[in-house]
Amino acid sequence: MATIRDEIHISENSPLTMPNDPPATTNLGAPAAVGSSTSADAQYNAEYNQAKRDANAAVNNAEAAVSDTANAAQAKATQAKDQAAAQANQVAGQAKDAANQTADVTAQKVGQAQEKVSQVAGQAQQAAGEAANTVEAYASKAHAQVQGYASVAQEKAAQAAEIARQQAAYAQQRVADGAAVVQNDFAGITRNAQQADQQASTPLAKYNSFVYDLCSWNYPTASAFFLTLGLSGLVLIKFVNIPKLVFRGAWILFLISAIIEYAGKILTGTGFVSTYVKPRTFVTIPREQLDPVFDECHALTNSILSEFQRLVFAENVAHTLVAFTFSFIFYQLFKIVSLWTLSLLTLIAAFSIPPFYARNKTQIDAQLNRLNAIGSKYTQQAQQVVGDYSHVAAEKARGVASVVGEKVGVQIPGANAPKQADVSAKPGVAATETTKVQAERREGAVEGVREALRA
Repeated sequence: MATIRDEIHISENSPLTMPNDPPATTNLGAPAAVGSSTSADAQYNAEYNQAKRDANAAVNNAEAAVSDTANAAQAKATQAKDQAAAQANQVAGQAKDAANQTADVTAQKVGQAQEKVSQVAGQAQQAAGEAANTVEAYASKAHAQVQGYASVAQEKAAQAAEIARQQAAYAQQRVADGAAVVQNDFAGITRNAQQADQQASTPLAKYNSFVYDLCSWNYPTASAFFLTLGLSGLVLIKFVNIPKLVFRGAWILFLISAIIEYAGKILTGTGFVSTYVKPRTFVTIPREQLDPVFDECHALTNSILSEFQRLVFAENVAHTLVAFTFSFIFYQLFKIVSLWTLSLLTLIAAFSIPPFYARNKTQIDAQLNRLNAIGSKYTQQAQQVVGDYSHVAAEKARGVASVVGEKVGVQIPGANAPKQADVSAKPGVAATETTKVQAERREGAVEGVREALRA
């Protein structure tokens, strides 16, 4: 530790200098005067020594004061240290006591917690044992139930397998039966047409038999097939532009063939289509397959022409009237609906009316017989009325002819027959009787019309 003396740099053999004093300079140019400098030096030395002594005394006093201050500070520091140590010891003792108390309380609580944990562990162990027993019991029960369910499931699976096998066999049998029914239906309808062709004299007999069997549903599978085929054809014609698709497929096919052929000729010098794709022989249809079709078309065309001529020349007036009725109906329908709609209605009616008539044949025949009887009655009455009027007209014509013949002078055969026959009879009585008969017949015709209207 540096002292004040070390800072002031005081020595016995050196002049008094301060740390910040400038260094002493000596005038080397002018020599000092010997006489005057001696007294000045003595005075200076005296003052210097006095100042030095004062400075040393001040330094000593300062060192003493510093030492006293340092001792006092050290004593206070020692006292503060002792007080702090005492307080620290007191606080440490209090803390130790508190820690001991806390440790005791903690140990007591830990003991209580250990006891509770032991109790809970015992209870948990007991509950775990009971749960294990319960689980084991439930597991045994579940195992028994699972085994029971497994056996039941096995039985049901076996039953389901047996049912599936039976259903498969039944479906297979149904398919076989359906195929047999389809085959039998088509064979039956063909057989009936051939028999009708052999037995009947008209060329259209087999076609009439074929159409009758189809439309009357005598062979349901064949009827359903042709009805579905007809409906599909109508729908296809209505909603699909068949010529457009045909020509589109044709130009695409021809274009692809030409492109591939030209590409082969450009790349390899030979055409791909004509060399590798073209078959050795073209596909043709044998004449043996076309002859039956042409023969059938020829026979059908001639039969239709023959039947049309029979209708035109009225070989059977009833058939001609039926043809007239249907022609008139179709003529009126063409004014209302289109050809496609009329074809659809005709197809549905052709496959619906015959079975309806077959189911209600008794009632329909009874109504037709009743209408026929009424028509026959009206026909007879009309024939009677027309016969009366024709008789009167003939009598008048004979009278006029006889008068004309007498005036001309020509004898007309039969003109005088009524007069010769009625020579003995009175003319007034005959005319009266004829008028009465005509009136009665008119009344009978009117009454018949009234009865028909009531019915």
